Amino acid sequence: MWEEYHEQHSNGLGYSQYCARYDRWRRWHKITAHIPHAAGERMEVDYAGPKVKIVDPKTGDIHEESVFVAVLPASDFTYTELHPEQSLPYWIGGHSRTLEAFGGVPRIV
Repeated sequence: MWEEYHEQHSNGLGYSQYCARYDRWRRWHKITAHIPHAAGERMEVDYAGPKVKIVDPKTGDIHEESVFVAVLPASDFTYTELHPEQSLPYWIGGHSRTLEAFGGVPRIV
């Protein structure tokens, strides 16, 4: 980027000043990249964040559950479940129910 800048502004900022100012600008603007996704191509799946506390309304007991999340990134269509543990049966069950809710199977999971 500096080379392009320097071609247009040969008497402008030197490389180190350009980098310092760009770094300040980048931190201030918190740039993110848009990644295009083809519809139906991929589904992203994971357990999200820390466990959530659930209160049983009948007993008042508190237990923690993991948040299972699946997303179709082309549309941001999201499916979530709470799982009492991150074991294989819950992981597979979450996938099965997600695909049923989405009404199909993407090319990549």
